[in-house]
Amino acid sequence: MKKIDIFSHILPKKYNEKMLQLDPKGEGINKRVRQATGIVNLDDRFRVMDLFGDYVQIINLVAPPIESFGPPPVSNDMARLANDGMAELVNKYPDRFPGSLHRCR
Repeated sequence: MKKIDIFSHILPKKYNEKMLQLDPKGEGINKRVRQATGIVNLDDRFRVMDLFGDYVQIINLVAPPIESFGPPPVSNDMARLANDGMAELVNKYPDRFPGSLHRCR
């Protein structure tokens, strides 16, 4: 029986890189997210996913909220990086990520 995690947090690579550039120290949730390697590192994520057999994830962007990084155009750029990054993951790994809670092309 397939297991579907419908709310799995992730940080696409380019989004994460930009987030680290905008907020290098990271406070609160931003700091805690950086300690969860599977949020960004796909090898770590897939290793854990494999422990659960036929398991897939519907990916969702993790906090902090995009608007916390700055006003438009900064927040618009972050939203685009997030959406494009998740679309890329869904397209590249359809057997792992059958969809996203955000817009995907």
